[in-house]
Amino acid sequence: HYDNPEIYDPEHFSAENVTKRDPFAFIPFSAGIRNCIGHRFAILEMKLTLASILRKYRIISMLPEEENRPIPEFSLKP
Repeated sequence: HYDNPEIYDPEHFSAENVTKRDPFAFIPFSAGIRNCIGHRFAILEMKLTLASILRKYRIISMLPEEENRPIPEFSLKP
């Protein structure tokens, strides 16, 4: 499914490569009736971790304000 799967390459997950990849090539929690029972717990843990980071630290953009525009699709996509 990947070129050189034994080598760490962040480009495996780039937008261009994701569209070319088989949809079942990367399933971290499996799929179907026998999927991982910890899937929902793991997603909840990620959300809680992100929330605690956002409460503890002040996140600022390194882009100038005129270049830093919101992306409306972030909240509009299903």
